[in-house]
Amino acid sequence: MTAQNADCSALPVERQPWNKHQHSGIANQLLTEIGRGERYVSTGQCVAKNIADDCEGACPVNVAAMATLGGENAHVRNMERDLHRWLKGAFALNLTPSLYIAIEINTNGKVETVDWPVLKPSELVAAIYEAGAVHFAKSFLGSKGHASIESFWRHVSGQPWFKSHPALQNPESLKYTIPIRIHGDAAKFCKVQKILAINFCSALSHGCSWDTRLPYICIPCEVFTPKTLQQVLHHYKNHLTSMFSGVDNKVAGCYKFCYGGTKGDLEWHQLAFQLTRY
Repeated sequence: MTAQNADCSALPVERQPWNKHQHSGIANQLLTEIGRGERYVSTGQCVAKNIADDCEGACPVNVAAMATLGGENAHVRNMERDLHRWLKGAFALNLTPSLYIAIEINTNGKVETVDWPVLKPSELVAAIYEAGAVHFAKSFLGSKGHASIESFWRHVSGQPWFKSHPALQNPESLKYTIPIRIHGDAAKFCKVQKILAINFCSALSHGCSWDTRLPYICIPCEVFTPKTLQQVLHHYKNHLTSMFSGVDNKVAGCYKFCYGGTKGDLEWHQLAFQLTRY
């Protein structure tokens, strides 16, 4: 593809599809860092704007387009929206969830049951397994690899709950059974509403959240009813059961998955276990 440069001062407001222009190492690097969480969208836009200004009319179109995110920093809150819309059109990204669960929510005082989108755990696990042994080990096995599974179960064998754990139904498969923790964390979104993100992670892996925490559901805390979270956790329990002994127990070769605890701050544990004394 022939090189195309743009006069940044004359760049149209409507950003053109990414694949309509030349390859840009700078733009690709900025997107990679944003995607990995190493850089905010706002700082990526700032870098692109500085590059565009320094190039004085000889700037790659994709870099110049990134410089216009959020109306060239005039509307900072719109930057992420602009980037998502742009990339969705450029790469034909399909963000439609493949699974919905029925949960009860409170909308403006009206309690109703709705279908809420989630990411199916077995599909995420299968995708990581198919990506190769290195990626799977980083997300599920930890630094010791397969040996960490037996080490974990040997370590917890003296705990009171271990004797009644479902994983013992088939002791021979214990060395291939990966314990999964449910992680919850609530944070303010756009400084307005608080959203609870529920992820799942292996009890064996530690490190970067991008590698070890896999998203399941995001839901505004303001729509919770006393039943909402319990319904979400019930659906998730069914997913784990399916990956241990059900139809999805072959998504990662010989490995199976089972419940291995919860992880998160005090607020999450209060919600998950309905604690009233703290």
